Amino acid sequence: MRGYCPTCNSTEELAIINKKETYPVKGEKITIDARVAVCKACGTEVFVGEIEFENLENAYRIYRDRHGIVPAEEIRSLRKKTGLSQREFAKRLGWSPATVNRYENGALPSPAHNTVLKWLMEPEGFREIMGEAEGEKREELNLAEVWIEKLASIGPSIETGFKRFMAEKLFNMLVFFTIDNPLSKTALMKHLWFSDFRCFRETSTSISGALYAALPHGPALHKWEVLLGIAQDRGFVNIEVEYLGEFEVEMVRAAREFDGSVFTPTEIEIMGEVKSEFQGLSARELSEISHKEEAWKKTPVGTIISYEYALQMH
Repeated sequence: MRGYCPTCNSTEELAIINKKETYPVKGEKITIDARVAVCKACGTEVFVGEIEFENLENAYRIYRDRHGIVPAEEIRSLRKKTGLSQREFAKRLGWSPATVNRYENGALPSPAHNTVLKWLMEPEGFREIMGEAEGEKREELNLAEVWIEKLASIGPSIETGFKRFMAEKLFNMLVFFTIDNPLSKTALMKHLWFSDFRCFRETSTSISGALYAALPHGPALHKWEVLLGIAQDRGFVNIEVEYLGEFEVEMVRAAREFDGSVFTPTEIEIMGEVKSEFQGLSARELSEISHKEEAWKKTPVGTIISYEYALQMH
């Protein structure tokens, strides 16, 4: 192989070596055994587009495997199994044809869309997209409504703060906390959790009726990726990528005005207190605060946090 060497300022013979290289993917450092071209004359590393593309593909493959993200070839296979065109497939899912095209060509699906794709690979999900669930033929499929209905069907319990899940309230809580300044997903989850649990402590019911799980970075909405994705699809928030050095951070920003009519005065007051108390604190600081709570300490990772712990909150 020959290529241009900037050190020699000429086209030279290139050798291919293997070395450890680290690539940032979605804010995470992925180290791979990369192939690198070097000039045989002087040893300078030389950029070769197709080789770098292979390295990036390997980094993304490792990221996909690590996070259980559906590969592009499986997405293509799923769609072909349905017999639908990209446009028809997108319409059934409520996505744009461009989104399906990007995913089939290697773009990483959003967490919410990835959850949907994994579900569609199950027999129940496949029947849904084919419009055959419960013997019914459907022209379109609204998976967002399926998720919301499943959460709402849980009913009031100690795990929901004795309130049935209310999507309109939860999505307006997202707007309330991000309308002035965007928040990282981790920081936003802490605002929501402290608000719902504080409201339960003071009124015996939560604000939104949402389920919260104990996760490594602290309490967060159960199925938070799905719920944030639905909130974005419905126009409540936008999820934007900001770059901090070599890291990508996904920030949530309000996309509409806050609708206070769905809340009681007490609920708005509690959300305002939490917003004021947490102003200026980083996601790491908020995680550390949540880790001091008995609710997080005593709940196994990945399981639902009972609202009974609200009575022990600091």
